[in-house]
Amino acid sequence: MTIKCILWDFGDTLVDESWMRQPPAGFPDWPSVWSAEVGQLAAEWDIGNLKLNNIVEPVAKRLNMSFEDALAHLATPVR
Repeated sequence: MTIKCILWDFGDTLVDESWMRQPPAGFPDWPSVWSAEVGQLAAEWDIGNLKLNNIVEPVAKRLNMSFEDALAHLATPVR
């Protein structure tokens, strides 16, 4: 595969990133857990060393939430 274009968003310039911090019903700690996990993994994510699962799994685990439910929560606002 040849990369033809890279889009870079410097925080809320192309999309509203607040959707990532909206908690799903029954998981009020989502925003703090999401921020903590993403903060630890962002550098590796930015250079392409991680996949979405590498971020969703620790978030779901810390919240005692299923991976599928966490992934569905992230997918809903961007559809």
